[in-house]
Amino acid sequence: AVPSHPRSIAGSPASGTERPARGSLMSPWSATTSQFSLRRSPSPPQTSMVRIHQRYPLVSLLLLLLCSTASAQYPPHFRGIGVKFANCAREGGVLYSHTSVAGAPDYDAQRNISLVQGLGIYPMAYFRPGSEEDVQVGVKCATENNMPICVRSGGHSWSGASTCPGLVIDMQRLVNQTVNTADGWMEVGAGRSIGQTLYDLNEQTGRVIPTGTCPSVGLAGFVQGGGLGILSGIEGLLSDNVLAYTVVTADGRILRNISPSYYAGLFWALRGGGGGHLALVTSIRVKIHDPTIGELVKNSNVYFAFRWPREQMAAAMHAWMEYAEKEDGRTWIRMVAYHGRFGVSVRVSGICWGTPYQFECWKRLEQLSLWSVPGRETLLMHTATHGMIEAQKFIGRDGLWGTRVPTGPMGTKMALYRRFDNPKSVMDDRSRTSTMWGYSAMDRADTAYFQGLLEKIALGQVTAGMRSLSLEMSPLGKAVRSGSAGAFAHRAALALVTSYFNGGETSVRNTVKKSIKDHLAPFSMGTYVNYPDATIESYQEQYWGRNVAILSKLKTQWDPENRLFQRQGIPQASAVLAV
Repeated sequence: AVPSHPRSIAGSPASGTERPARGSLMSPWSATTSQFSLRRSPSPPQTSMVRIHQRYPLVSLLLLLLCSTASAQYPPHFRGIGVKFANCAREGGVLYSHTSVAGAPDYDAQRNISLVQGLGIYPMAYFRPGSEEDVQVGVKCATENNMPICVRSGGHSWSGASTCPGLVIDMQRLVNQTVNTADGWMEVGAGRSIGQTLYDLNEQTGRVIPTGTCPSVGLAGFVQGGGLGILSGIEGLLSDNVLAYTVVTADGRILRNISPSYYAGLFWALRGGGGGHLALVTSIRVKIHDPTIGELVKNSNVYFAFRWPREQMAAAMHAWMEYAEKEDGRTWIRMVAYHGRFGVSVRVSGICWGTPYQFECWKRLEQLSLWSVPGRETLLMHTATHGMIEAQKFIGRDGLWGTRVPTGPMGTKMALYRRFDNPKSVMDDRSRTSTMWGYSAMDRADTAYFQGLLEKIALGQVTAGMRSLSLEMSPLGKAVRSGSAGAFAHRAALALVTSYFNGGETSVRNTVKKSIKDHLAPFSMGTYVNYPDATIESYQEQYWGRNVAILSKLKTQWDPENRLFQRQGIPQASAVLAV
């Protein structure tokens, strides 16, 4: 949707440079611009290694080169460029230990943090800034050495968007979190994960924000792509709750209070357009839920899971769509069609918010046509007392993605603080694709259609030799559909349908993936930009729809030299496709 704010695209190439709206109020935080200058950051605690770096920088660099391990995959000249970058960053006050150049001892470990390693991409260097000023130094030094720049918050991009053949700026050290309950906002550093943010907020205040379904996902990337999750039916996208951003631009400026009154076009793009395209987000100021919403989700809730026999699976999937159409936020239900070693199954898992009483949850479910589909088997019905924190575990890894309830509070912080490390051994043979389903499916996708889809799932898993193949259906929710803010292009969708393909040869797996996506295509409105797929064609239209025309103008304005690299990036205005 085109931004509704009258200044939303002010400052595009047609209208000159954006400025704050006249008379706009900047409190409680100020909008500032900082030009780049090489200077030392405040000194860190004096460890022995730090003293070596500070007193003998050339000796430190020599030791780094001598201790490097050989890795034949990256181009030989990448190492030299990475060393030049490390020297430049050191002159700007950033320690050598915060840069990992190609061939360094920790280079492969840094590379393995990204979800996908099978793309043949080897960065020149990884850079771990500890402040906005450090990010500024990184941008300046990358520009001097002609290095493409990409950003990593959590490393969860399935298309490899958090890696590039240049400089990867890893935000993992930017983990500040400040909460202001009186004014109802929190400030979060770009290195924090969803789980870390939610756990600390809940521990400090008992309040929550609408987050996603995987705790280790980086919050910064999640929110810039929109941010769908289990509270979307109540509070919309996480991006709908953003008040302001702090960014470092592609030309090395620090801009604070990017908001509706200050650089409104950029603010619009950063709420749904995806991360790493126009600027480097270093912190996010987001609205926290008011006490009424907090009470709804912070105390006891009822969790449930059901499944149906094979002969009723298609009918159950068809009935689920009616729930998705009327979803009001009080009950969140996800449906999964799965084919693994025990054959095909269809199950739902979900949460009744705001009630500790299972009979109240039953009453809500009995109003759904899904409930009347014959053969339903109850897998679990459980009252949990730790609110949103327990819900995050239930729908994530600790609850086996909704098939069981984690027991007891022990390990809760560990579960939500879990970093996304070294997934190479389990992720190189997996892929994913997503489809935003429109309301046309309500009239045309009947039980026979879903039966055909289940047959494709079963046949694909068998013929491709995969370990498993699953299709996951999640509702968008009423609050998402009624919103209008930001560059998120799929508010009118009924549901997000995501397919996961595990095991088998890559070429065969991609063929099966295309078959499933083609079956879903008649009702598709596009692809969720937070679930990117490197194999899709016409990705611009799929991710951004008609918003791509505005986004391309903003890309030209904010990154005219295309320094910020994305394999499926927002195009410059001259390269935009007609949509």
